Amino acid sequence: VTISDNIKTIGSNAFYQCRSMERADISHTVETIGSSAFKGCTALYDIDLKEGLKTISSQAFYFCITLKNIVIPKTVTSIGSSILATSRNTMRVTVLSDCSDGLNNNAFFKVGEQVEGGTVYNVVSEAVKTKMVENGISESNIKVYPGKYVALLFPGYGYNIPELVSTNYIVVLPALEDRVRFKFRGWTDGVNTYDAGETI
Repeated sequence: VTISDNIKTIGSNAFYQCRSMERADISHTVETIGSSAFKGCTALYDIDLKEGLKTISSQAFYFCITLKNIVIPKTVTSIGSSILATSRNTMRVTVLSDCSDGLNNNAFFKVGEQVEGGTVYNVVSEAVKTKMVENGISESNIKVYPGKYVALLFPGYGYNIPELVSTNYIVVLPALEDRVRFKFRGWTDGVNTYDAGETI
């Protein structure tokens, strides 16, 4: 599913229990994802949330049991309750936003709790980490990368699944099945762009 550029809001229950949906490419014009918008989309394994998004409402991706990675853009200021609640998957959640004031106490309730290793959280804010710990998430599962992330650039494709390098950077990669279709051409840190042979 591709959400086109003229859409600002994905309404509540918009794709509720759409069990055939595997991918969702969300336009940069979308500012709000409504409650239960993708709830019960059990085949959804890849969702691309772009900068411009401001609000992720409660249970937006609840029981999306195939989804294992999600990147929350730095423009997000409000995250509702139980947005990813499922106890079946080990998740990797990257929060590029310093959204502690708008982070619901139960935003990540029961995410991966019954899976060995639980969920790994990559955040850029100590305040977000503190709020997560206060609400029951193990501190050992939260890694803080203060304001620094880079992305591999592939022509015609955005940033998706995060992977970690060194101690200071998050590298954001296209999904594995997409990487074979595009030639790696460089890096970006959101400000500067570097050729493939350069070191940041």
